Amino acid sequence: MMENILNKFRIKDYVYILLGSLLMALGTNLFFVTHDLVTGGVLGLGIIIRNFFPEIPLWLTNIIFNIPLFAVAILLKGKKLGVKSLIGMLSLTFMLFLTEKIAAPTDSLLLSCIYGGVLNGVGLGMVFMGFGSTGGTDLIAIIIQHFNKHISIGNVLRVVETIIVLGGAIVFGFEKALYAVIAVYLTTRLMDNILDGLSFARAVYIITDKKEEISRAIMDGLNRGVTSIKGEGMFNHTDKDILFSIVSPKELPKLKEVVKQLDERAFMTVLDAREVLGEGFKKNE
Repeated sequence: MMENILNKFRIKDYVYILLGSLLMALGTNLFFVTHDLVTGGVLGLGIIIRNFFPEIPLWLTNIIFNIPLFAVAILLKGKKLGVKSLIGMLSLTFMLFLTEKIAAPTDSLLLSCIYGGVLNGVGLGMVFMGFGSTGGTDLIAIIIQHFNKHISIGNVLRVVETIIVLGGAIVFGFEKALYAVIAVYLTTRLMDNILDGLSFARAVYIITDKKEEISRAIMDGLNRGVTSIKGEGMFNHTDKDILFSIVSPKELPKLKEVVKQLDERAFMTVLDAREVLGEGFKKNE
């Protein structure tokens, strides 16, 4: 069932993949390639190769490495990889070709690692939102893990990416490698934010003896839902009522004031909720 959901044809998935590939290509060609910033992956490997063979474009190395990797991965895993992953790889290759002649907007290494990291992070997040993939080291990890089930894909990825980044440090110098690490951090942070959702909210747990009063105040005053959970205080083994609610950041001060006014002895915990789906928040499509 999950495989059917992921492989279901949805136009917006392909729009995400195309736009994400374009952002990644811009971030790579405008900022990483121009300033020799190796952030890992097949693209990073292509940047290293360009140092020795400047006539070989990045889009060409991307497809040269990915096609055999895809062939082996599909041979081993069958259709599990999905059409969208192949489209993601081909889209990125095409976008790299389209953007390779665009001039870099800055000579600053710091600005390049920042903007390159942001564009790649947002782009990669959009590709994943479309249930796609750009191939590369992901495929290497899948192939290695197929032959050794005890090795996690995450560990393989970390080792491969580290080797490529270290290769960039050897070829282009450790100062540029340090800038590349900043770009990697920004890429992963932005990607996580895109996947987790940018509509941040606050999840609130309230332990109180006045659940009716506080619940009514939240529902009537803030127009937010409240769920009552039965709990037990383990120190005295007494029954406790725990209220759970989701509010927006700007509503949190109002909620705190309501709880304080109605029950000064209440215990409240506030957690970040990266993405909230449902009535009053983001629609669950």
